[in-house]
Amino acid sequence: MANQMIDYSRGDKAAIWVVVVASLVSLVFVVGLLLHIIINKIIRCWPLERLTTATPYYFINLLFFDMLMAIGSVLNAHWVRAGKVEVGGLCTAQAVIKQMGNVGVAWYEPW
Repeated sequence: MANQMIDYSRGDKAAIWVVVVASLVSLVFVVGLLLHIIINKIIRCWPLERLTTATPYYFINLLFFDMLMAIGSVLNAHWVRAGKVEVGGLCTAQAVIKQMGNVGVAWYEPW
């Protein structure tokens, strides 16, 4: 396969930076919430037997997959700085991360 590239225009770069910043904010809040849940679990020693439904587990999984989506979108910063997208290892890794996040979040959406 030939090495393919997509060049960004100035408007493309500005729009993608907005997505990167929003994803970074999302990532910070999701990681903070996950850490808060984990720290409270450790400090308060919540017994697992108290959980009568699977809702907390669904919520934690949803946060995890949302974190993957945010990580995948934050990786766009590399492409904006380079001014182009090149097919390669980072592009493939980003695609895998974003796909896992998208499918994971869709899986846990209420029906």
